[in-house]
Amino acid sequence: MSADRRADVVRLMCRSSVVARPQQKEVPAITPLQLVRNCRELALDKKGEDVIILDLRGLSSVTDYFVICHGTSRRHVQAISENIRFGMRKLRVREAHEEGFTEGRWVVLDYIEAIVHVFDEQMRKTYQLEELWGDAARVE
Repeated sequence: MSADRRADVVRLMCRSSVVARPQQKEVPAITPLQLVRNCRELALDKKGEDVIILDLRGLSSVTDYFVICHGTSRRHVQAISENIRFGMRKLRVREAHEEGFTEGRWVVLDYIEAIVHVFDEQMRKTYQLEELWGDAARVE
């Protein structure tokens, strides 16, 4: 797949998240940085692989952070994304939009300030979000 096509698909995924966003009723009690660090820990709890956080502030008007990881199978991708969703809900933070859970190849959890991408290994290699957002700083 060409880099231009890959970028178009990624823009479409991000844009669909923006269009469908409902207004949040409660202001989260945690900062965006705490949110992404919690998401990273929840992904690691389910053995998410190569979990990274990208700081997109100043690079994107869509969100402040990406959390990117992958699983080894469809069910593993679903288990990681479920654990993130349920773990964040325990902290009283609900996703504004979710996409891709049923297919289990690329799950997007949109928390407004952060978007979590849980891929299967092949999809992650195909779309290479880390390269597409190569100017973004990584958060430890």
